[in-house]
Amino acid sequence: MDPLPFKPLYPPLTQMAKRRHRIVHEADLASKSDTALQGWGIADEWQLIMWVTAVPTFYWLLRSQLEPDNEAFRATYRKFRQGMDSVITFGQKLIIFGRAPRHLRSLLQRTQELKDAADSAIQTLLGRSLSRWRRLFQPR
Repeated sequence: MDPLPFKPLYPPLTQMAKRRHRIVHEADLASKSDTALQGWGIADEWQLIMWVTAVPTFYWLLRSQLEPDNEAFRATYRKFRQGMDSVITFGQKLIIFGRAPRHLRSLLQRTQELKDAADSAIQTLLGRSLSRWRRLFQPR
């Protein structure tokens, strides 16, 4: 089996394994001298989303490598890989948003870019648009 297609998955899966180790063996404390947990920030939330997409992406890549003639496995892998790429794009937009100038026009543009990136990730992974997804969770 060729390991090359798996290499883009190494960073998020390695981060996940290290964080799991920190949670299990160090009570998720940021350093050994800490006595209390720090609250989760946007980076923690984004990493969690990244891990949730990286694991099934890895699984379907593995299945498609083990059964290369199975088009359904390859198609499922491609869908998850596209979703993972969309999550990466969303994370990059979040970083840009945080560094953007604070004048209104720039904030509006960056907000629209964030919405578009989130919509792309959700649509790729779930086959639904962001507006349809929001309607599912709106209070009635």
